Amino acid sequence: MSVNVAILEALLYLSGFYRRQELGKGYMLFICLLMGVGDALVTFVNMEQMMFFYRLYYADWYLALYMLVNGLLYSSIGAWLGAKTGSKLQQVMGE
Repeated sequence: MSVNVAILEALLYLSGFYRRQELGKGYMLFICLLMGVGDALVTFVNMEQMMFFYRLYYADWYLALYMLVNGLLYSSIGAWLGAKTGSKLQQVMGE
């Protein structure tokens, strides 16, 4: 979990997410893809750890597909839906 937090927070900081006041749709799409790439990287690190410690062997196509679907696709969709939900909640709050 600490690798996940470290990588995703570093990517958010480097992208300037915390310094921006307005988040447009194009920038949010960039952030969602960035979160997906970061999560794919974390997924790769976790799979490599399992392969090393438990002496498991996975085919390269399986690793690539797992990183693409579980890392990039799911995380990008989740970040986009989270951004949409957050903007709706902000409207309800009146800010």
